[in-house]
Amino acid sequence: MGTRVEPVVLATEAARDQLETHNMVYVFKQSNRTTGQTQYRDTRAGTDQGTVKITRPTGVILPTAPSLNAYQSFSGFDSVHSWRDAIADVHGDLSAGYIYSVRLLDKDE
Repeated sequence: MGTRVEPVVLATEAARDQLETHNMVYVFKQSNRTTGQTQYRDTRAGTDQGTVKITRPTGVILPTAPSLNAYQSFSGFDSVHSWRDAIADVHGDLSAGYIYSVRLLDKDE
């Protein structure tokens, strides 16, 4: 039996809009979360919004401008600075974490 992949919370409107408009978003999470197929939500206790596949293209990184720059264009944020501000707002600080790729799946995938 495989590991259960917990739903991913896309806490910012920018990330949700990016996913829903472009079918893919890069997000930064401080936790080493499970990857694979799951659902996405706007809050931890929210309802499932759609099916996604999560992969992790990086190891542990600090959310510095150089580290985030390669992923910023699919983050939903206009700049690395605004993405870093959102990371600090969501997590409370800019501690190390991981970039995750979240891809929206078609209903038949």
